[in-house]
Amino acid sequence: KTMLMYSGLMSIPEPAIAVVRANGKVSVSDAFKGIKEARNFASRMGTVLKDSTEYMAFQGEQYEAPFMRKMDHWFFKLNGNQMVTNFSRVVATNIGIQYLLESVETGDNTSLARLNVTAEQVKLWEAKGRPAWSMDLDPDTRSMAAAVGGAINQFVQEGSLQPSRFQATHWGNNPYFKAVWQLKHFLFTYGSTVVAGMSREIARRFKNGDHAAAALPLVVFAVTAMPLAMLAGESRDWIRRLIGDKSEFEEDPRGDRITGGV
Repeated sequence: KTMLMYSGLMSIPEPAIAVVRANGKVSVSDAFKGIKEARNFASRMGTVLKDSTEYMAFQGEQYEAPFMRKMDHWFFKLNGNQMVTNFSRVVATNIGIQYLLESVETGDNTSLARLNVTAEQVKLWEAKGRPAWSMDLDPDTRSMAAAVGGAINQFVQEGSLQPSRFQATHWGNNPYFKAVWQLKHFLFTYGSTVVAGMSREIARRFKNGDHAAAALPLVVFAVTAMPLAMLAGESRDWIRRLIGDKSEFEEDPRGDRITGGV
């Protein structure tokens, strides 16, 4: 109950995950440059959806009852989860665009290959005004826009904590265990997306002999995601105390409250 109630607040660190995913190629200040254009592009590409229930459907939750889906829509809208999710995906889209352009400029074809796109496709996409995929485009441009759009969408997925059904374990996709998976999938996604992603990048840099920059992903994570996570956690606990929610706190012998749960 309390976990879902504060899901919007606890999602505040999510925009920083895209900065971490950029592996030092995009700074925090650059992440917000051109954000208006990125918002329009994300809407055309379908990265930003209308409400949280559409994200759930996209992730494989289509079998939820219509009434419960409507309740979820209003719940996640009122607690701020929908606003934070949309903002995070716009920021991740903006960072993803800059990540592709920076990879082309530095000749980092390995990073481009991991997103299944080539430098030539990104250059052509930039030269044509960054089009989003549409049936109105000519076949060549449509193919190029699909490749670059797919790369950006992959970056957004890897730079967010919104789990996909394709990341779920076999038991996680089993309807009988959905209640358990609903509580644990964010932790699983955090490990498989953020921690594993940083580990792969660090290992790649060590393998390439770039020892000086190997720790950069950890540094970026420490100065972006961790402070926001601490802010979100402290804010949640402050609100709990303010409204008299003692369910997650217990008294110590001196009369001070100590955290008793998450």
